[in-house]
Amino acid sequence: MVEKTKISERLDENIAHMEELFHTCDDIKKKRMNLGKNRDVACYLTFIEVSVDMGNSALLEVLKYLRGLEREEILRVLEQNALGTSDATYFTTIEEAGDGLLTGEAIFFVDGFAKAVKIPDDGYPNMGVNEADSEKVVRGSNEGFGDSVKQNAALIRKRIRSPQVKVKEKKAGVRSNTNVYLVYMEGIVYPELVAKIEEQLDGFEIDGVLDSGVIEQLSEEKWYSPFPQFQTTERPDRAAMSILDGRVVVLSDNSPIALILPTDYNSFIKTSDDYYNRWEIA
Repeated sequence: MVEKTKISERLDENIAHMEELFHTCDDIKKKRMNLGKNRDVACYLTFIEVSVDMGNSALLEVLKYLRGLEREEILRVLEQNALGTSDATYFTTIEEAGDGLLTGEAIFFVDGFAKAVKIPDDGYPNMGVNEADSEKVVRGSNEGFGDSVKQNAALIRKRIRSPQVKVKEKKAGVRSNTNVYLVYMEGIVYPELVAKIEEQLDGFEIDGVLDSGVIEQLSEEKWYSPFPQFQTTERPDRAAMSILDGRVVVLSDNSPIALILPTDYNSFIKTSDDYYNRWEIA
């Protein structure tokens, strides 16, 4: 049994552990702040960006409440679970806090308090567009990718709630500066594959990348081949299954089409129904 890491009263230690657990996760936001009347209470907030609404949520109310308290009062409120929200959950280990973060909620650390607090929000919203007409299934999720690369990455995290899922942000297009995410599973994927994809993206000299199709055409090594060299999908579940197989999913902003690589001939005749139904039906 793997020994879990206890949360410390020292904020810097907790931040270091969380940074180590979620390294190369560019879709997860981390924010240091000082609360209390004298702004003398160091805090750390982390969450998946699109799953928490900072403008209108229980989290915002909690932060406003803590800004008006003295340091001793803040620690007492935390000890007594008197944050003003009934669904706050306390964790005593870094691993539990990481699991709480991956449910789509915000995780809150306070210097001098040896627990992490999960502050409830809406979690993963129903972000996906309607099911793609080109990939309808008899059984399975009806969510599909949309045009936001951040929401698309969250749709994958919604299905694989593991800190080993890494999301690496890149820029493509000299003038468009399009956000491109590489999503993969650390420990399963070949690191050389990720490095090669990064090298190709960094080598693009083009004014704009307005769709993942541009990345596909620029990355093809044998452009004269009649066979596609990338698998494409609009389904988050299919992308998630590919990541669990050790492949890399490339998401581009403003495009609902994800690229999956490497690929082979069998990948083009496999559908999500192959996973969800008995073999004779699928």
